[in-house]
Amino acid sequence: MFFGCLFALGILFLAKDPTILISDLQGQYEIGVASKLLYVLAAACPILVIQRIIQIVFAIRLEDYKFQRVLVFTNAIKILSVFVFSLRESTSWLSILFLYSVVL
Repeated sequence: MFFGCLFALGILFLAKDPTILISDLQGQYEIGVASKLLYVLAAACPILVIQRIIQIVFAIRLEDYKFQRVLVFTNAIKILSVFVFSLRESTSWLSILFLYSVVL
């Protein structure tokens, strides 16, 4: 968990100035998009670490089928959310990416 938080802090540092990581960015639009994507990655990093820890715990206890049920449920939510976002006219693709990152 500590390594995940440390990695997220590093990504947050890079999100402030994404040209450190990607030197070919030109214009404010490209820099803004890269910065927003790095913020989403930093927000999703601790969630991914927690998901892996839970997966390891359930696998060790031989109750992996329960975790698989949770994954099936969250993937169904992701699929159904496509219809919700497609009905809206002004949905940002970053909000969709953030939702997919947050929901297991």
